[in-house]
Amino acid sequence: MRLLERDDFSIDLLLTDVVMPQMFGEELAHTTRSMHPDPKVLFASGYTRDAIMRDDWLEAGSDLITKPFTYAALAAEAREVLRR
Repeated sequence: MRLLERDDFSIDLLLTDVVMPQMFGEELAHTTRSMHPDPKVLFASGYTRDAIMRDDWLEAGSDLITKPFTYAALAAEAREVLRR
């Protein structure tokens, strides 16, 4: 959070887990978007997309990669999110 508050910091892609101890990933994404113009967000989770959407942990249409994933799969998904 301190890094997000710096004036000399910019962000193109936020990779965050959906469920974290201090806050949910959607909350972190909202905070990031309020401080920086239009960063792309990629969520990661060990839960299935169906479980995440059923429990309203993410907005519909959010980009999600499910765990476990390979570095190659993460890189491909990150490139795709940044491309859009």
